[in-house]
Order: sequence, then structure tokens, then C-alpha cells
Amino acid sequence: MPDLMTLDSMSHDTRFEQLRSKRLSEATRPFLARGNKIKRCPRCQLSHCICDHRKAVAVDFDIVLLMHRNEVLKPTNTGRLIADCFPDNTYAFVWSRTDVDDQLQALLDDSERSWLLVFPGEKNPQYKINNSSQETPKPTAATKKTTLLIIDGTWKQARKIYGQSPWLHQFPALSLTPSTTSQYNMRKAPEEFQTSTAEAFIDTLEYLGKPAPSRLLHEYFQVFNHHYHASRLNMTPEQLAQKITDNPSE
Repeated sequence: MPDLMTLDSMSHDTRFEQLRSKRLSEATRPFLARGNKIKRCPRCQLSHCICDHRKAVAVDFDIVLLMHRNEVLKPTNTGRLIADCFPDNTYAFVWSRTDVDDQLQALLDDSERSWLLVFPGEKNPQYKINNSSQETPKPTAATKKTTLLIIDGTWKQARKIYGQSPWLHQFPALSLTPSTTSQYNMRKAPEEFQTSTAEAFIDTLEYLGKPAPSRLLHEYFQVFNHHYHASRLNMTPEQLAQKITDNPSE
């Protein structure tokens, strides 16, 4: 089975976009994120549109985004980049402390799936991703479909979601030690090693031996990061690129 199959990325909404539309329809008051008065593309949520850079592929694994409810509406969210790149393999759900979505429960009950939790990993780290030279044992191959469950929120929110969801504790977790410092410009993490959701998943794909999907997501994340940073500086992406070329040390 080929690792990647090219799809028409503009042919349908992703499950994340469907979830976002649902959240907006349910909202009792406007969600006023920072920069809410900026005119944005309705699809990619950026003032400097990146839709033309969007490439979708099919992969041989599934992804479940378990999202903090606020992350669904934030234009700075990077979990949605995963859904953009792998639309036919990515599911998206809002986390609830008291209830598990029926569709999510059906996935969890599927005996033909093998689950791995992508999480900061202080607890239950059966597998570790790091940049050391020592080989780390990887999950053994199986006939079941690998399904990666990603907690998508700030690091504080992710720990809260994990701590208040005992049902998550049954899954082996990938303890992430990123190989590089986060390049994400839109939010400042409490610790230098703490990366964005997209960056964490890029490392996960590398660890699982999926270099082509990892590279695709990495390139898309770089475009997203650059375009969003340019808008923050009130510049075009081209102007920012020139500034970086002229002043590489800044």
C-alpha cells in the first residue's frame, strides 16, 4: 500500500471545519480572539490566505483531535493543520469532562484499532520520542489500524484534559522530547521545549517512520507560521521574507 495518495484538498470540508461550524452555531456570544477585527479568509482563518498552499493526502493511519472547546475557534490553533493535510483520516471532537461524544465512543469501541496517545507525557509514557542516539523501541506492527489520539490545547489545558479524563489513561502515551526548539511564533509556551500541536505531531510521524506525511505537515506549518507572523507585523509574507533575508540574525 503506498504511503501517500494525493487528494483534491479543496473538494470538501474537513471534520475540523465541520466541528468549527457547529461550535459557531452553538455559541451564545461572539468569540473575540485577539485580532478579531482583522479581515480573514473564512477557510484558513488568516489575513494572508494560505489555501493555495494546502495539500491533502491519504495515509494508512487515523488521527483523532480531542480539542479544548476554545481551541476550535482560535485562528492560532495548529491542530487544524493536521486536518487540512490528512482530511480523510482526521476526526475532530470537543473534549467534555462529563461526556464522550457518541461518534468518538464508537471509534474507541472499534476492536480493529490500535491506539496511541500523543500527550506531553509525564504520566503513562510507554514510548518516548527524543533526539538521543539511543534507539527507542517502537510499537510493534499489527493488523489493527493505528489511531493517534492528540490532545489539542495549551499545555495547561492538555494536562487538565488528561487528568480529568480517566478513560484516556488506558492508552499508551508517546512522551515527546522535541529534537528542536519550537518555531511557533503565535504563542509563547511556558517552557522552551514545549511545542505546538502540529510540531508535536511532526515529531510523532518521524518517530513512527512516516517521513513523507511528516514533511508535508512541516512544510504547511512553516507556511502557516510565516503568513501569520507577517500579519502580526503588519507586513506581507514577501516583505517578511525579505526582512529575514536582509537581517538573518534577528
